[in-house]
Amino acid sequence: MLKHLPRRFLRIFFGNTNGVDEQKIIVGQSLQILALECSDFKHSRVCSHEWKQNAVTSHYISQTEASGLKFDTTLNFDRTDTKITVYLYRKDFYMATQSGIEWTEQTWNPVTGCTKVSPGCKHCYAETMAKRLQAMGANGYENGFAVSLHPERLGQPLQRSKPTTYFVNSMSDLFHEEVPFSYIDSVMSVIERCPQHVFQILTKRADRMLEYFLGRKVPSNAWMGVSVEDKKYGVPRIDVLREVPAQTRFLSVEPLLEDVGDINLEGIHWVIVGGESGAKARPMKAEWALSVKDQCIASGVPFFFKQWGNWGSDGVRRSKKKNGRQLSGRNWDMIPTAQVK
Repeated sequence: MLKHLPRRFLRIFFGNTNGVDEQKIIVGQSLQILALECSDFKHSRVCSHEWKQNAVTSHYISQTEASGLKFDTTLNFDRTDTKITVYLYRKDFYMATQSGIEWTEQTWNPVTGCTKVSPGCKHCYAETMAKRLQAMGANGYENGFAVSLHPERLGQPLQRSKPTTYFVNSMSDLFHEEVPFSYIDSVMSVIERCPQHVFQILTKRADRMLEYFLGRKVPSNAWMGVSVEDKKYGVPRIDVLREVPAQTRFLSVEPLLEDVGDINLEGIHWVIVGGESGAKARPMKAEWALSVKDQCIASGVPFFFKQWGNWGSDGVRRSKKKNGRQLSGRNWDMIPTAQVK
């Protein structure tokens, strides 16, 4: 992102049908506007980056001209040999963010424990952690990884006034068959009482999630997501998720175990991709992750690449830290900043 912007500005993010990260502009070329970032102005500055000279170049347009610009508008250029960064996301709905954490800030576990339902569960990190905590005598893990309700934890988000993003049940699945709907009601009640927070709820039990929300309202600050690890089990969950009346729906495509093919991203507002980590981690091929990334870019859906895991992009096993988080030579940290329908 450009750091030095005038206080009053309109910034345009361009793209083309090829979905490339950089575009060389030639005389007479047209580019489609993918997003607009606006403020009050009389004459607005449209900024782009001059890669050859490593300096910011500006193009001035009048307020009248700017008022006619919108998503899907095309602009013609009369300048040549200029490269601009192509930001492929809707700026008015979401932004790219840099953070020390991956895709959440805190975890909230009013339920712990789970059972396996698909290949994505095979090397469950939560199961390994729960058994370790049980061996250590940690409070709340007396039952190991058996499904356990923790009503004493329900009030935790209420004690925090600072706006926080919570991953709900990192150690379980809120829609597990052994979690009564009445208890889920209690969880949703807390979420509604904490409008300052965002709650990310991820499940592999999409059908039970949909059943629960039949006749119930999804809190506006609850982001509902499903795991998509493969074609057989994961991809069908997307259609079910689309039926859930949430304002923000997301996919956790991790651990990505195979090429998931063409996926329908209509009504999906965020996609996370990641490889598996751990002693028995299964490798993720680069082309699988790139395919999902390209589809997100083409659809204007924020894309977050979490990690390679214990297998690198080169197919070599090493530590998760050494393999890093870069895909196509960069980090992908897009996160929704507003609930969208």
